[in-house]
Amino acid sequence: MTRLAEDGDIRSPVTGGPTSVADLFNARSIIERWNRQGFDVASYFDGLDTAQLRRCDDTGYRFFYPPSVAGEAEFYDMMDPATFEDPDYRHWSDEFQFALDRIGADERVLDVGCGYGYFLERAVERASASGVEANVHAQRRAAAKGLNVLHGSAEDFAGELAGTFDVVCTFQTLEHIFEVRSFFQALAAAEAGGAADRRRSEQRAVSRTLQ
Repeated sequence: MTRLAEDGDIRSPVTGGPTSVADLFNARSIIERWNRQGFDVASYFDGLDTAQLRRCDDTGYRFFYPPSVAGEAEFYDMMDPATFEDPDYRHWSDEFQFALDRIGADERVLDVGCGYGYFLERAVERASASGVEANVHAQRRAAAKGLNVLHGSAEDFAGELAGTFDVVCTFQTLEHIFEVRSFFQALAAAEAGGAADRRRSEQRAVSRTLQ
């Protein structure tokens, strides 16, 4: 989807429509914070002093701009959990429980962006559950628990996994993705009639827009 209109306006990655600024962040402060943890993230800010949180005027969906501040797979691969794990990363959440309560016995479940597999560990107790994870260290850690987790993105496996799942879940994932249209198309392709679970109300709005 077009990111810049001919007049230079930043367009929505969902609809291609207009967007507005929701918040601004000091890029130097973010860069310095990551530097203190041993990570050089300056290149992701394209030399800008400010990163923007923008809102799609059509759907309310919010996204960071420039797109590079979402990070790339290589950035997350640097975060080897043997030396770094986000202390705010939750092992369980209300969203996990909400989705788990709605999974039927013996349904086929896919968790996209499954991280270390915390949701999958519970999901496999009642269903056939698999995951996809772009961070190689997280994928390996989840696989070491005996979970079926593929390394890559939803788009990487869209063809291979097409129509094979009853339920598709994704939690705390969209903030890492700019091209959300192709992401949701890949999720929809993986379903064989179930309903994908969305992380936030904005994401539900995006889902309706893409239908």
